[in-house]
Amino acid sequence: MEYAYRGEVLTPSECGRMDQVCAYGEIPVFLTFDGDDMEMEELFPRQSIYMAIADLNQGENTKRILSNLNYHFMRENEHLRERLRYALGDANREILMDARRAIAQGDSVGLGQLMSKAQQLFDKCVLPACSEELTGPILHEVPSR
Repeated sequence: MEYAYRGEVLTPSECGRMDQVCAYGEIPVFLTFDGDDMEMEELFPRQSIYMAIADLNQGENTKRILSNLNYHFMRENEHLRERLRYALGDANREILMDARRAIAQGDSVGLGQLMSKAQQLFDKCVLPACSEELTGPILHEVPSR
């Protein structure tokens, strides 16, 4: 997969690192990124976890989002920069480690709670850096439990 990714990078396809996860199919995979390096670890839940995934038919401009996030991550006011770094760094890592445990234990309720926690963190700390692209009004109309 590493060679396939490196080959794609040489083309105009502009693929991402996570595209390579598709090769795992239905197997849950935990990804760890460190710069250009990526590690994948297969997860083995104790019981099945069922998820509903919906396409809300909302477009986004990924290049614009990444450009805005990078700008604020590096240069913008200290308050926004620190919130963004916290949300995408320490808080993200903590949520992901808890989610990894929830998946391993087959705890779908706990996993759902962590997904809600991640969305709240995103809305509070990440969305202000790129609100025109990330607001997601349709997403926020969907009731959560």
